[in-house]
Amino acid sequence: HQVAFAIDRWIARHARRQGVTQDVYISDAMATDRAAKLYCILRDANALVSETGDSGLAAQIVTRSNEIRLAYGVPQQRTELGLLLRDCFAAKRGIVKARPFPSTPPPTGPWVLSWPQFEAIIGVFSEPKSSVEACVANLVDPRKPLPTQPPRYVRRFCHFFERCGCVRFAEEMALTVATDLQAVKAAIDTFTLAEAVEAAGFHGDIGESAATLDAMAKGEQSEALTAEAAVRTELRALGATYLDRHGIKFLVSAKGKTAPEMLAILKGRLSNPSEVELHNAKEALWEITAKRLDAEPADTVCHDVAMLLKKHGVAGASICSALPTGAPQTITFGDSIRGKRAANPDCFFEIASLSKSIGSAFAIQYFGNRGIPIESSVNSVLSECGSPFRLTHKTWGDKVQLVHLMSHCALNMHYVNGIPLNEKMLDVLQLIQGNERYGYPPVDVVHEPGTKFQYSGGGFLVLQHIIEAFENKPIWSLIDPFLRELHLESCITFDPVAPGFPVAHGYGDDGKEVVGTRKMFPAFAAGAYATSSGMLGFLRALQAGYEGDRSGAITPSTARLMLTGTDKGCREFMGVLMGVGIFVGEAGPNRFAIHQGANDGFRSVFLSCFEGPDAGAGVVIFANGDNRAMFFVAEALQRILLELNVEGVDFSKFMNQEVSVDSVPPEEIVNYGYKNVSDQTLSATPD
Repeated sequence: HQVAFAIDRWIARHARRQGVTQDVYISDAMATDRAAKLYCILRDANALVSETGDSGLAAQIVTRSNEIRLAYGVPQQRTELGLLLRDCFAAKRGIVKARPFPSTPPPTGPWVLSWPQFEAIIGVFSEPKSSVEACVANLVDPRKPLPTQPPRYVRRFCHFFERCGCVRFAEEMALTVATDLQAVKAAIDTFTLAEAVEAAGFHGDIGESAATLDAMAKGEQSEALTAEAAVRTELRALGATYLDRHGIKFLVSAKGKTAPEMLAILKGRLSNPSEVELHNAKEALWEITAKRLDAEPADTVCHDVAMLLKKHGVAGASICSALPTGAPQTITFGDSIRGKRAANPDCFFEIASLSKSIGSAFAIQYFGNRGIPIESSVNSVLSECGSPFRLTHKTWGDKVQLVHLMSHCALNMHYVNGIPLNEKMLDVLQLIQGNERYGYPPVDVVHEPGTKFQYSGGGFLVLQHIIEAFENKPIWSLIDPFLRELHLESCITFDPVAPGFPVAHGYGDDGKEVVGTRKMFPAFAAGAYATSSGMLGFLRALQAGYEGDRSGAITPSTARLMLTGTDKGCREFMGVLMGVGIFVGEAGPNRFAIHQGANDGFRSVFLSCFEGPDAGAGVVIFANGDNRAMFFVAEALQRILLELNVEGVDFSKFMNQEVSVDSVPPEEIVNYGYKNVSDQTLSATPD
């Protein structure tokens, strides 16, 4: 707001000097980078005034709704401003001869450009953090240039707009982490008639001369441009008839087509119903856009991740990522069931130890609602719920607290073992008491509670048992209302069988399917199934609670407890700190929630920024593979982090050496890749 105020004073001073009235409206939602851009726009707007020599220009700039409005004070002169801006736009795009601007000015209101169009005209690009200081400095001398490197959003907006021509489409695609052609097609399929007309207006008319086309259109229509004049004339004439009949100009993917071929297509479509032609127009826009994106992609994320999947021989993967602003984006690769079902955004994966984070949030609030502090003795709570189980260590048994169960600082049992899906899932009490068949030793205390980190799935078995003993119901039915409150009941389940959910099959490093297609695990320790978008949805709810939102399912006190980290040896294990049910790391000014997961035939990880300038950025990766999938997940995580470009991450330290699965000790293999990511990119500074 200080920047905006300074700009306002600058406007007033220069307006008086040139006899120009300029009104600026800055909405509360406007970021400081837009304030800096406003300065640039006003600077260049004054240059436009000087070029026209019209001292009676009144320019109104409105930033609401991503819209820039410019208008002459005298209505008759609006067309002249439009012509000037059109010429600037044409020169910027390398167009030799621009299309005629409407000769009649609008009867009311200003001549309107979208914000991105106006930026493209004037060439205003500024990096938010650096441009604000430069903006203030330049208030003294408005002739000094500002930085010209476009931020990611502007760069991607321009890229997608030039390949399709629809502002809404470009805005949506600019906020994605990766260019996913399936998402591109889905977005174009939703175009209204008005949006299809808008996009069509950006593309050159079939049969027009090369002088009216931009570089991409010239290349696409290269064969048509050399056609005989009579064919091109007929194309233009029938094109005009088509436009009058259907309300949208004729669209076809011209690349590789001759003028006679396009003329035949036009004749065949001319008499179709208009609703059919709207569909055909969207199909043509999709084909044009896809070919342009294939020739010059905005990024190579999907290609790179697909190559990593192939490199490590992993069956399939689901990745959901998000920028600080914008909706989460899910991209999938390979198969959820080899050779039978492709991975898709609705596919469920075993999320393994990521279950601990969801279970902890639920448990903390469950005990709070029962009036049981999480500092309560586990043995006393076991007695209260009527359980026959006790922690029997003579010295430390009664000192274990509920919070120790979720922060890995009391009990044994590193990872938990699974039970084949085609067998019966055991009650968790049978597991914590010890079960030789499935490799479960009795759960007990291994060191003084609260003093030393030692990863413990056993703590989460006891946690689950206590809640089930209180309610005399399976944990999956008890946690369902919590998931519904999070609006995640359709994308996360703790039911060990997961009936009705499309769950991926698990695969070993030899490519063989896990016995029974997958194994069942104790719910809180490693037993949940989820889509990658569902997991990211939980992390965003956790962030909202951390930021103080009291309207969500996760309270601020729960979120802050979970996201407060300590070391106690956790740094050696994971390269970061241990919160409650979740790991916590830092990269410069940003703080991250982190967890890895490993079940038989499945690997997973999440990393989500919950505090700092990149708060809201995050990624969840699921894969149905074993140890080789761990390396895939670690490398894919690094590739996504490169695209997110979060502040504070040292990208120069990313893993660049080849590591063989066989060269890593068995007890370290599960955590090896994730620890290297944390060690090399994040720090672990205690609160």
